[in-house]
Amino acid sequence: MDSRPKETSPARSTVPPGTGPAPVLRRLAPHLYLKAYPSGVTADTLRRFLAEVEQEMPGFERPFAWIVDIHRSVGATSLHRQIYADHDKRTQALDRAYCAGVGLVVKNAAMRGMVTAVYWLQPPVYPHHVASTRPEALEFCREQLEARGVTVDADRARRDLG
Repeated sequence: MDSRPKETSPARSTVPPGTGPAPVLRRLAPHLYLKAYPSGVTADTLRRFLAEVEQEMPGFERPFAWIVDIHRSVGATSLHRQIYADHDKRTQALDRAYCAGVGLVVKNAAMRGMVTAVYWLQPPVYPHHVASTRPEALEFCREQLEARGVTVDADRARRDLG
């Protein structure tokens, strides 16, 4: 796999304009990616977005790490959770082999506790950390990648972290 530095990708989504809020997939730095979920994402939009993620994941530099920001993702329904669980099942082999870690951003302390409890009951196949900020999640991901021999350009990632 080619792990030479590439330009940071702009935020993008497959969701047509005018159809409501869309999640964001962004390459922050080599080996490091951001998924950010706004409030009000429809089930169809989530399906399209996760299909895009699944299509792109095989081309990621390996190992890879994610910052997953769900702090604005209020109002997720049981259908949303099922769509995401199905996505997790489809990407489990790739995650098990190559995901160095996931820093999950949840700003509300009570929600962080709930996410931690869910992960305790159903542990993901990768190391994870429930963080209150994106910089905290970035630090976790940087540490996980460095443990696998990958140096992360943290300054570059911070600039595009938003």
